[in-house]
Amino acid sequence: MTQLKNGMLAHFPNLEKMVQGLEDDEVFQPKRYCAHLDKLSTKFSRRFGELDDMGEICAFVSHPFAPIDIEQVAAKMLKVFNLPNDSEIDMEIVEMQNDIELSARARDSNFWGLVSRERFPLLSGCALRLSAYFGSTYLCEMTYSQMKKSDDHLTDCLRLAVSSYEPNFKSLTNSIQSQPSH
Repeated sequence: MTQLKNGMLAHFPNLEKMVQGLEDDEVFQPKRYCAHLDKLSTKFSRRFGELDDMGEICAFVSHPFAPIDIEQVAAKMLKVFNLPNDSEIDMEIVEMQNDIELSARARDSNFWGLVSRERFPLLSGCALRLSAYFGSTYLCEMTYSQMKKSDDHLTDCLRLAVSSYEPNFKSLTNSIQSQPSH
């Protein structure tokens, strides 16, 4: 970003071409671009900052009986999933890892479906939330495919593409008064 502030555009080739085509050098204000990049960086950090902590949690959920640092994984679960500090998630991990029946079924593709929610409420809740974290990208893909179709009414097209709204055509047609011919 320092290079951009100083007008060095080696890492921004399209911007460099645009600036070279300008007649008035005063028009290009790199600080405006830096402000946008700062906002973007802040949004990315806020949105994806917890992904740094997710690695160990994902590893545990994927392989719950592998050797881990229980306190460290529990602390990351507390942080990422906003659990109360007095929660006993570390004890749930210890109990689960010592459960012979669950250990025998660890390779089952529906392992977390077998875990008792009454006995392990925090762990099963975290596993469920983690699976939702990396949900389907279907809506995003559908949205991008809609973007290719039209520039005129892009906002409307995107809203329609991701909406599950189904109009009641019968009600709409019944509410319209037909015009008799003369």
